[in-house]
Amino acid sequence: MTDRTSVLIRRLLLVVIAALGAITAPDVLAQICVNCGGPVGFRVHAFDGLIARNGGQCLDYQPEVVGSPVVLSDCTVAHAVVVHEIPNQRHEVYLRAGTKVIGVRRSLPVPGDDIDDGSPAGVAVDPLLELQDPGVLCTSVLDRPCVADQTFALDGDSIRLAANRQRVVKVLNGRGAAGTPIVVGARSLDSAEFWEFRAVDGSQRAPTSAFVTVSTLADLLARLAPYGSCLPDEEPPTPCPALPADDGTVITIDGTIEVDESIRPLQIPEGVTIRGDRRGVTLGGELRKTGAPEGAETLLEIAGHNVRITNLRLRGPSRSNGGDQAQSNAISVVEGDSEAWNDFRGSIIDRNDISDWAWRGVYVKGLETTSACTDPTDPRGWPAFTWVARNFIHHNRAYEKGYGVNANSGGFPLIDGNVFTENRHAIAATEASAHTGYRAWHNLVLSEAPWQRSTFHTHDFDVHGRASGGKGGRAGGYVDLYRNTFLGTNRHNFEIRGMPCKFVDVRNNVFVQERQDALSVDVGVFSSIDVPFVVPQPRAQFDQPNPTRGLGVGDFDGDGVQDLFLATGSAWYYSPQGVAEWRFLNDNPDRLDTLLFGDFDGDGRTDVLGKNGRRLVASWGGASDWDTVTETAAPMRDLAIGDFDASGLADIFYADGATWFVAYDNRPFVEVNTSSYRVRQLRFGDFDGSGTTDVFGVVSGAWRVSYSAVSAWTFLRSRLSDTVNSLHVADFDGNGTADVATLDILPVFNLLRYRWRVSRDGIGGWGALTPPTFLPPAAIGAFVADDPRAGLLQWNDNAFWRALYGAPTTTRHSRQNMR
Repeated sequence: MTDRTSVLIRRLLLVVIAALGAITAPDVLAQICVNCGGPVGFRVHAFDGLIARNGGQCLDYQPEVVGSPVVLSDCTVAHAVVVHEIPNQRHEVYLRAGTKVIGVRRSLPVPGDDIDDGSPAGVAVDPLLELQDPGVLCTSVLDRPCVADQTFALDGDSIRLAANRQRVVKVLNGRGAAGTPIVVGARSLDSAEFWEFRAVDGSQRAPTSAFVTVSTLADLLARLAPYGSCLPDEEPPTPCPALPADDGTVITIDGTIEVDESIRPLQIPEGVTIRGDRRGVTLGGELRKTGAPEGAETLLEIAGHNVRITNLRLRGPSRSNGGDQAQSNAISVVEGDSEAWNDFRGSIIDRNDISDWAWRGVYVKGLETTSACTDPTDPRGWPAFTWVARNFIHHNRAYEKGYGVNANSGGFPLIDGNVFTENRHAIAATEASAHTGYRAWHNLVLSEAPWQRSTFHTHDFDVHGRASGGKGGRAGGYVDLYRNTFLGTNRHNFEIRGMPCKFVDVRNNVFVQERQDALSVDVGVFSSIDVPFVVPQPRAQFDQPNPTRGLGVGDFDGDGVQDLFLATGSAWYYSPQGVAEWRFLNDNPDRLDTLLFGDFDGDGRTDVLGKNGRRLVASWGGASDWDTVTETAAPMRDLAIGDFDASGLADIFYADGATWFVAYDNRPFVEVNTSSYRVRQLRFGDFDGSGTTDVFGVVSGAWRVSYSAVSAWTFLRSRLSDTVNSLHVADFDGNGTADVATLDILPVFNLLRYRWRVSRDGIGGWGALTPPTFLPPAAIGAFVADDPRAGLLQWNDNAFWRALYGAPTTTRHSRQNMR
């Protein structure tokens, strides 16, 4: 019997078994929770519920038949989904779509390939969600619905596959267009996998009984007491209760809860999520430690697998840089219960604001004591069981303490997409045994750092040696620095203080200083060592220009207010409304001068346009992989973006020196006008309030406009400038039509004075736009909610100040360090 024949016979037997199972299997929908208040419909808002256009984008299905794909639709027309809670300890759910349920599409595997991924052998794809009849008890049969394909777990803003909680429901490639399929894919913590459940009856109810909200310390302690968090030891000591496994509870912090020094660390057991509502410019719920006794005191302690701490503000007792503070930590996780290395798995600490901790923002500790290098494996395959991702970690400033993230004694976290400022060390590895280290990927380290003893700054990332004073001897196992951006120039960006068991990878980072200043080895006064740094070519990652000197503008979260965009050369970041701190967006290395911006899929988010050969490609919301939009041989410098047909989708304008072309709504370019004017000689805006983009130029001694790029040049007024070089077009007065502004730079002694003047609607004479200032311009956009006026953001090299038409003074705009 051939191998293929045996495989086919085995599959035939499984089909028969499954058919019998379908006869005797209980109706899974009869198992739903009968004490959860009855079925309630929810609109499931995509992209963290921030998109404002058309009520947002929601999970939807059409029609209600088996096999229909689950897709995105405008929330105003999307079907509601009923969440049925399964009465088990893990609070798992079925998602009911009318008479069907939502499940993962299965397909028979290619012969000889026992892995069902819905694709040809060896080609992995994310399976689609679809409508299914309620499933049968699971077997190995791959061609019919199975309960496991229809069972999900909610952890606050993610919909996880219950059978494999590293797989989450997400929008295919993050594209927000109506009709985009919904898939189950690997967790990446980007906006495409965040959802918000909103009850259609307006009740504000949560989707399951696992969701609880607390607003006082007493409420929080009551919720955590069954898990082991309790009041201080009495006499005699009273032990805390044992921790249950895989609970699935989601505890939301509402408002500010102060936790004083009498409270033990709040232990978070397996499967529990602690969360706030930190998104956009909303600060969200806050846990604040008001003091700490002698010795180290921790606020939150991860005490099991699959714990998540997300979207919270975690504030410590002080941001002083003095060395006499009590030692305090925001979050601790012990990766092991013996000599085992990395025991707790699946812990995620993401999108939090962590500040004011004297010792550590996040402490990842193993229990490994040996420094002997006995592991022969390639360290690039080592697992990182704690994921510290997309947090803002700042003002942990204490002398000889002040760590943003600290790996210790075998701890080996993935530290990914965070923004650091004003930490003594952003990342450190201490008690650096054989496996101690970290992967630091896509982090942005700003220039500000605390003075230490009023005389010096210390380095950003480091690994301690195990010899006296932390210098010399073993220095952990492996460190990987990949696509980080370091803006500091008054200290070393990375320092290692001994010999690692393996090596140090320094790959595709951006340093604004030279290599000898960016990387350092310090093993003590009387010793020397040749640390195995692996710094691949090209070496251009050193001595790079400061990327904050050029910023993009767009609405990258879709909330209706414009944001700032930063491309560092290693990754992209954005600042919601220019108010909040930089947040990781994408690991794309393309720089600002190669990019354009517009909403090409109509979801309300700004997409990023780039070029790959002839292909014009979009990154949806700036967060996805590239997708082809259209094609042209034209260079990017000859292209501009607008909505020339008022369709709500961005169009691409191309001028070749003889003819103007427009690619409408992602279609091929078509000829729309004849003109010798190229993009560098033009400006773009809506000069008649029609909703279409018009083309502005200085033509035949006058300011003229071509409406929608298709009309002949039409007179606006006699020219107030000879070229467009110093002109900026935006709606500065908020009346719905474009204005034309100019920037005059005037020397005043050894300083430069910036004066903005405006021609309202492009037909008035010059008038003052804002008060003169010594702050240089940074960006122009509508950065204030419910105010249509385009404002000027001005830059004092660390923060943004906003000037608006008609406002007598400038005001502080950004609430954090921005460089």
